[in-house]
Amino acid sequence: MRAKTYATTIRVSEGKRDIAPQIQTQHFLGLLLIIGLFSLLQLMSIAIISNTMSQVQRDTTANDRLREQQALLDQARMAAMNASDKLNRAGIYLMVDKETGSVGSWNSLMEEAQVSLKQAQDYYQQIEKPDENDSDSQALLRSYQQLYQGLVELADGIKQSNQIDIFFMVPIQAYQNDFTQKYGHYLANNTARQKQHGEQFLVSLDRTHTHTIFMIVLGLLLAV
Repeated sequence: MRAKTYATTIRVSEGKRDIAPQIQTQHFLGLLLIIGLFSLLQLMSIAIISNTMSQVQRDTTANDRLREQQALLDQARMAAMNASDKLNRAGIYLMVDKETGSVGSWNSLMEEAQVSLKQAQDYYQQIEKPDENDSDSQALLRSYQQLYQGLVELADGIKQSNQIDIFFMVPIQAYQNDFTQKYGHYLANNTARQKQHGEQFLVSLDRTHTHTIFMIVLGLLLAV
């Protein structure tokens, strides 16, 4: 009887020894699966964050470029308007000189106007040329150049003739009105473009389905 009991004990012990390696193997495989899922979650997180940051950088760069170009154009516009004002005042002083017999009271205003014209041209040359498909920006720059050339022609005419007749020959007011109208459209379009870049960023986040992906991977980890 004791021999039989001893034999049974030996068989149970051997069975436990056979089961133990299997349990250890399962635990090891489960651990590897958990590590693999965690690694997958990390890789997916890095990919999502990288894609998001790339989109942020593109949108930020585009908006910075729009603001920079707008600032340059605005500075060119202000310098041109300043030159126009100085030329108008120079014309008034020139008329006063004709009436009073004074000479050269308008010269300083003319010099200031030419300095403003040079500043306007310097700012304009820094503006990037628009794409061929951007007809509104092309029309705006053509209108600016027309205004600028008109002011240059006006300044040269006053200096060469010492007469105010040149004011009636160069339609500066018409050039200013046309440029102001196109500049207003340009500002509206720029604002719309900046808003569009912000909306594209939000759309890109939605398309990645970030929350859904994280929830699925976390669900798998919990299941394991």
